[in-house]
Amino acid sequence: MRLAGQLDNSWLVLEGRSLRIDALVEMGDLVAAAAEHEARSELAEQLRLPRYVSDVSTYPAAAAMLEGRFDEAQQVADRARQIGESIGSETAITVYGAQMITLAWMRGGLVEAEPLVAAFADAYPWIPGFRGALAFVHTQIGDMERARAEIDALAGDGFVAVPLDGIWSVAVWALSFACADLGDAARCAQLYDLLSPHAGNLAGLGASLCLGSTHLPLGMLAAVAGDPSFEARFALALDAHERLGARPFAAETRYRWGMAVCDSPHGAELLRQAQADADALGMAGLAARCQSALGGTTRNT
Repeated sequence: MRLAGQLDNSWLVLEGRSLRIDALVEMGDLVAAAAEHEARSELAEQLRLPRYVSDVSTYPAAAAMLEGRFDEAQQVADRARQIGESIGSETAITVYGAQMITLAWMRGGLVEAEPLVAAFADAYPWIPGFRGALAFVHTQIGDMERARAEIDALAGDGFVAVPLDGIWSVAVWALSFACADLGDAARCAQLYDLLSPHAGNLAGLGASLCLGSTHLPLGMLAAVAGDPSFEARFALALDAHERLGARPFAAETRYRWGMAVCDSPHGAELLRQAQADADALGMAGLAARCQSALGGTTRNT
């Protein structure tokens, strides 16, 4: 960016700011990312470059989603999609799809969203990450056999079919949830090894979509694989999500941690708090899962 400024090349400055925002979000420095976004937005408005006018709308939607402001996220994402469609941006449409799938998960509407995910996976067969997302959706809606089939197609040689591209962290995040929900200890161990070098980062698509701290899927993977460090991972995830104000992910962390220790009083307390948080946020699916789990823990105690 310094060189771009010296060259008086505003386009390169804008590109640099976009890349910096992605890096700051991944590092979890959301305060700096927000400041960078403001600077990028001002420059994008001055230059009126269609692609960047579209791009600057995706970050506010992602930020609102991360904090649990779902209605606002929907409205902002819809505006970004309209801009993207008006300029024929395939990237904008893909990002919108990813945001809508995440919103559907948070709100408990993945049954209705499953055809959208399947359509993306079929439309982009050269992007294996979409099949990982489909496996995630199948496990979330209880279609375990179809989830297992998607995972089997990707898991050979330690998930080598999942390339280190721009959506790698989304793909591994989704596969981690899916394999953990299937109770596949061997593949959870493989995914743990893949993801652990990125411990503490935020998963997602940079400024366009944030899926919370990687400590959450690492905790889930460790619990299924029999790694005793899983509680430390969950504690780190909860601390990160509370510090970032990422309320939906804090609720999900409490639920996953509670399920991993569901026979203990601590597990029941985590589940009760997760249910209260989910109810407050309008996360109907998570609230229902917590209620079901609490019914089981009540019968067991």
